[in-house]
Amino acid sequence: MGAIVLGLVVGVVCLFFCTVVKNSLGYDDSLDVFGVHGIGGTWGALATGIFASSAVNPAGADGLLAGDPMLVAKQALAVLACAGVAALATFAILKAIALFVPLRVTEAEEAAGLDPVVHGEAAFDFFEAHEPVAVLARRIDEPAMMAPALVEEALAEA
Repeated sequence: MGAIVLGLVVGVVCLFFCTVVKNSLGYDDSLDVFGVHGIGGTWGALATGIFASSAVNPAGADGLLAGDPMLVAKQALAVLACAGVAALATFAILKAIALFVPLRVTEAEEAAGLDPVVHGEAAFDFFEAHEPVAVLARRIDEPAMMAPALVEEALAEA
């Protein structure tokens, strides 16, 4: 039952952090790594301290619900230690990278788009530049066997 509660809560908490908290604080996390892994992992570690039971794992310890509140404290200390190590390591890695390349693009480069600026190509530009949306919508509904011909045609036009 503890695993079910842990899973239900982590889904709601991660969704909340990936949407509400990220939008209200405005931090840049395009892949939601912090909201999913950071917050989800933190909840998982703390929930282990809550739901752990030596009846399930005789080699383990009892958690809060099995009568030992100290396991939650130990798990919280472990979470803080991991967060500290991760923060310091990330800072060191970013400083090392910054010695060789800038960490951010300029505002002008960001406005132009990262595909042409960083990668030297425009993703999906053949759809936008060469055909109206109505034609694309019709082509999406065509049989799958037509897809290779459509790709070749689009690439030839690009």
